[in-house]
Amino acid sequence: MREDHRFSEFLLRHMALKIAENSDHYIRSASMNLKSRVLHCLYRHKQLGSLSVLTKEQLMSEVCTPLRSLNRILAQCREEGW
Repeated sequence: MREDHRFSEFLLRHMALKIAENSDHYIRSASMNLKSRVLHCLYRHKQLGSLSVLTKEQLMSEVCTPLRSLNRILAQCREEGW
């Protein structure tokens, strides 16, 4: 990095962009109710092609909820035909 300042600048710009994207994601998630966060997370995993390997533990972590609440939301979604 000391020898190639353009690479350092490139790397820092991409790091800053990623931090800004993550901040926006957390702000949007904080304003959603739990069901919306779960559905958004499931949609994002479907788009990424990782829905088939998503575990409840990972989903709990991503939406910041305990297992009991997650199970309740998933049951509601099933009843509603999601």
